[in-house]
Amino acid sequence: YPQGGTWVYDRQGWCPGETSVVNEFNVTPFVTPGSTVTMDYNCSPPPNPSGDYRFIVANQLITYGGANHSLDASIIDVLAPTNKVLYARTNPMCNNPVILVKNTGSGTLTQLEIEYWLNNSTNIQTYTWTGSLAFRDTAVVVLPINTIWDAGLQTTGNIFNAELKKANGAVDQYAFNNSYRSPFIVPDIQPREFTIEFKTNNLWAQNTYSLVDEYDNLVGQSNFSAANTSYNDNYNLSGCYRLIVEDSGNDGLQWFANAAQGAGYVRLKDTSGNVIKVFNPDFGRRFEYSFTTAKRINTTTIEDFNFSETFNVYPNPAHGKLMIEGTQIQGSSVTINNVLGQKVAAPMSQNKSVLEFDTSNLTPGVYFVTIKKEGKVATKKIIVQ
Repeated sequence: YPQGGTWVYDRQGWCPGETSVVNEFNVTPFVTPGSTVTMDYNCSPPPNPSGDYRFIVANQLITYGGANHSLDASIIDVLAPTNKVLYARTNPMCNNPVILVKNTGSGTLTQLEIEYWLNNSTNIQTYTWTGSLAFRDTAVVVLPINTIWDAGLQTTGNIFNAELKKANGAVDQYAFNNSYRSPFIVPDIQPREFTIEFKTNNLWAQNTYSLVDEYDNLVGQSNFSAANTSYNDNYNLSGCYRLIVEDSGNDGLQWFANAAQGAGYVRLKDTSGNVIKVFNPDFGRRFEYSFTTAKRINTTTIEDFNFSETFNVYPNPAHGKLMIEGTQIQGSSVTINNVLGQKVAAPMSQNKSVLEFDTSNLTPGVYFVTIKKEGKVATKKIIVQ
C-alpha cells in the first residue's frame, strides 16, 4: 500500500517490502563463557505444503549485561502525524497525534509527562500518561488534540515534536532518547459542502463507508442496497474528518484478478458536481482519508497541495486498459513513456474527468504516465501486463 496488489493471496516468502519474521531465543542456559558451542535450528512444517518458499535466514548473536539505567523512558517512533510510508494508511491526518514509547530502564514505568507541539510554535500541549511498563515493554500513546492544530501549522515543511519531560514524576537518567521530530504533510482542504459519490460493484454488500470527526464521532455512513448503483450523500461540515472505506472481500472495488466483481468507485464532488478527489479502487480491505474543511494554514486553494495527489491511475498493473481520473484532467496533457524515455501510443477516450487508454498493444513492462497542466507536472509509474 498505496500500490494496488494481490491482496487476497498469502504473502509467505514473497511479499515485497514486508518486514521479516523475527524469533528471539535466550541461549544463556546453553553456553559457558570462554567455551565453544555449536547451535543448529530447524523449520516447522509450512501451513501450505505446496506453497512457494524461499528461506533466507539471518542470524545474530547478541550479548548484553544489565540495564544501563533504572529510570529511563524513550520515544521510539511517531505513528501520526508522519510521512513514513509504513503508516500511509492512516496519514496524512488531522486528529490525535500518536507516539510509541518504550521503557528502557530496569524499573517499572508508571507515569510519563509528555509535551508536544508543531514546528516552532509556543502552543505547547501537555499530557500525562499512566500505566505499567516493565523493562523493554512498549506502549502506544494517543495524545489529546487540545489545540495542537490551531497554531504553528504551515503549508509545507511541517514537523511534529514530542518530548518526554518526566518519568515517574522525575527527570529520567538518559535525556538523549526523550525527544522525537516527525516530518509530515498536511491533509487536503476540502469545501465545507461536498458530496460522497460511491458506486457499488456487483458485490455491493461487501462495500461500506463511514465518516467520523476528529473525536471519532460518527457523522455519516453508507446505506447501500443494490449493485452497480451510484449513491450521492451530501454533507455540510466544518472541522477535521476521516473517511473510512471498507470491503469485506479484501479486493477493493475493482481488482484485475476478480473481474466478476465488476468495477465500483468512490470520490468527492463539490456542489457544482465537479470531482475534487478520486481514490484508487484497488485498495484491498480498507483505506482511510483524512481531510479538513477548516482553514488552519496559510493557504488559499487546494492546488497548493501536491499536484500528483489530484490524479488516480488504475488498475495498476494494467490489463488491457488504463484509467486516469482526476480533478485536473480538463485541459491537461497526458503522455506515456517506456523505461527508455520513448513516448508510446495508446488509443484514448475521455468521459468528463476520466481518461481511458487501451494498453492491449503495449509490450508488457514498466511505463511512466506524465500529466502536465499550467506548469505543473505529475508522473506515475505503471506496470502493463
